[in-house]
Amino acid sequence: MKFAGVSFKMLNKIIFAILLFVSFETSAQLPFAFWKGGCTLDPAACSYFNRLDSLSISYTAGLKTEYNDYLFKPLRDSSLTDSIACLWILLSDSSIGLSDTTRLKQNLMNNRHTLTSVNALTWTLGQGVKSNGTSSYINTNFNAAGDSLIFKKNNCGIGIYSRTNADEITIDCGVVSENELALSLGGNYDASINGGEWTHMITVPNTLGFFLESRVANASSYAYKGGVQIGSQSTQASGTLTTKNFFLTCRNNGSGSPALYTSRQYSIFIITAGLSSIGARKLNNILEAFMDHKNAGVQ
Repeated sequence: MKFAGVSFKMLNKIIFAILLFVSFETSAQLPFAFWKGGCTLDPAACSYFNRLDSLSISYTAGLKTEYNDYLFKPLRDSSLTDSIACLWILLSDSSIGLSDTTRLKQNLMNNRHTLTSVNALTWTLGQGVKSNGTSSYINTNFNAAGDSLIFKKNNCGIGIYSRTNADEITIDCGVVSENELALSLGGNYDASINGGEWTHMITVPNTLGFFLESRVANASSYAYKGGVQIGSQSTQASGTLTTKNFFLTCRNNGSGSPALYTSRQYSIFIITAGLSSIGARKLNNILEAFMDHKNAGVQ
């Protein structure tokens, strides 16, 4: 039997093909314009730029392609997209200038945790942001207890990209004694990731490039510099996730006040799930490729 000259067998095949296409597309694997409102980028990139449009935050067409090709797409191709709670790229776009800082405060991964600048931060075109070392800092408005979908007690990570080589007795980011990452605290890399105490005391040759602290189990945390593991610890995770906001360029002292400011310049701050050594290396390579593309890499 035929319908409009097409057999039922052939008609069933056509219907199956259409349903397969719809199922595949709506699972966000292919950003076809038909389904994505005209956006042909990675789904996460589409969401990010649609959000900027809704907030009337300007950006260039070149930036759109750049972020898709060097960040969003490589992260998805490496199966890292769903392991990132927050990603802030702190390099202003040279085509827009320093007025671009409004965009830089937006979390690339979702519409939560817009950065709050406090006092006189210095934003350098195409490089990053730094504190005056005495009173300025960034409140990420992220706290682990309030956003534990990705960042969990036994499965979490924090990372920074530093463009400054400085031996300072300071804290780069985090919350006192719970989620902290410090570089060259008297010549060492030190960190606590849901541990309640410092879990590393590792001598590092410099404080340049991407550093990541990753907890993958209750008693397993690892330190990485440039995607290479530089240390491991078996300190157990603390009982609860902190309710205090993470700060950048200093630490939250536990009562909402900043302490131990650093004057290092940062290009990237990221909050993740716990990453394996392979995941840490892939993440580093993606971020370093982006930094090199921007002529800002220092690794």
